Amino acid sequence: MMLGVSTSVLKVKSDLEALLAYEPDLVEFYTYPVEALARIRKFCADHGITPALHTPTPHPQLMSRYCPTGPDAREAAAAVEALEATVRCAADLGAQHVVAHFPTPYPPYPAEGFEDLAGAFLSEAARLSRAFQVSVLIENMTHNPHCAKPEQYARYLAEWPDLGLCLDIGHAHQLGGPEAVRSFADVLGPRIRSVHLYDNDRSGPGHRPYPAPGGGTQPQVSYDVVAHVLRTCRPSVVVLEHDAGHGQPDRRLLDWLREPAERLSPRSEQ
Repeated sequence: MMLGVSTSVLKVKSDLEALLAYEPDLVEFYTYPVEALARIRKFCADHGITPALHTPTPHPQLMSRYCPTGPDAREAAAAVEALEATVRCAADLGAQHVVAHFPTPYPPYPAEGFEDLAGAFLSEAARLSRAFQVSVLIENMTHNPHCAKPEQYARYLAEWPDLGLCLDIGHAHQLGGPEAVRSFADVLGPRIRSVHLYDNDRSGPGHRPYPAPGGGTQPQVSYDVVAHVLRTCRPSVVVLEHDAGHGQPDRRLLDWLREPAERLSPRSEQ
C-alpha cells in the first residue's frame, strides 16, 4: 500500500515542491491546466513519485462543475469528454489511477433519466479503462438519493468489473457517520482500491487534516474504523486530501499510516 497526498493541500498550486514534506509515494493531481503537465511529469520523475489524476485534469477552462449524471445532457456529455481527456493524460504519464466523481452531487435529483445517464457514464468509463489500460476509480459522493449508499454503488458497479471505487471517507461520514464508512468497506471490500483520508464533521463539507494519534484531538472517524477499512479492502493507496492552509504535515500521522502500508499489500498482488 502506497501513501499519497492530493494537491488539494497546496496553498499555491504551482508549488509542487511543498508536497515533498509528506514524503509521498504518490501524488494525486487535480484540475491542473494542460500547460502544467510537462512540469508534473518532470517533478514526478525527479523525485521518484507515482502520479495519479483526479478528473478533470487537464481542466477544461469553461467547466464550472462536474456532472456525470446530468440532469442536463450537455453537462453529462462534458463530464464524459473530461474523463476521456484525463484518462488519455494518465496513460501518457503512466499514472496509477484516475478518480472521477459519481454521480452528480448537486440538486435537483430527478429520477427521470438517471439510470440511462448513469449507465452511459459508467460504460464509457469502463471502455476507457480497458482501451488505455488505466485504472478508473469512481469516487463516492453524498446527497444524491439515487446513488449514495454502499449498496447502491455495489449495484451500479456490478456490471463494470473494470471499475474500482475510491472511498472518500469524509463523504461517507457525511452520509451516515462512522458506521457508513465501515459499511462501505464491508459491502465493497477489495473493490475499494484507493482511499481519500481527511477529517470533517457532518454539518458541512470541510476537509481538515486527519488528526495524528497522540496529538490530543480525536478524529470524527476513529482510528479503529480507518484501520478496518485498510484491513478489509487493502487499497493500493491512501491519499491525504485535506484543504490547504494547515501548515506542515504531522509526522505522527505519516508514521501511523506507514505501519499498515508496510504490512498490507493490495489483494491483487497476493
